[in-house]
Amino acid sequence: MRKTSVRALITIPDYSKPSELNMVYAKILPVSTSLYVNYIIQDTDYETYAVVFSCTQVQGLNIQYAYILTRVRGLAPPNLAQLESKLTAAGVDVSAFFVVNQKRCPDAWN
Repeated sequence: MRKTSVRALITIPDYSKPSELNMVYAKILPVSTSLYVNYIIQDTDYETYAVVFSCTQVQGLNIQYAYILTRVRGLAPPNLAQLESKLTAAGVDVSAFFVVNQKRCPDAWN
């Protein structure tokens, strides 16, 4: 299996808002030297899931992403419908969401 690595600098710009993270990815796109992305943790139970929103500008385009992340591969959080409803109420089109096939992912990253 081919491993891919990406270098990034992660910062918390305001420690009174620890759910807001900034990441600068080094040389991830051929058209730029680095990519700046913010991540805002919208919801989490700290054990099974996290809902993350990201909004960034790339070459004049506003790019927005939302993620529902889980700790257990292939297992949706028990409150998935509620999380999707919250995202829909916030203006996120969850019909564009898709499940990432993780069958070929390694069990652990070394």
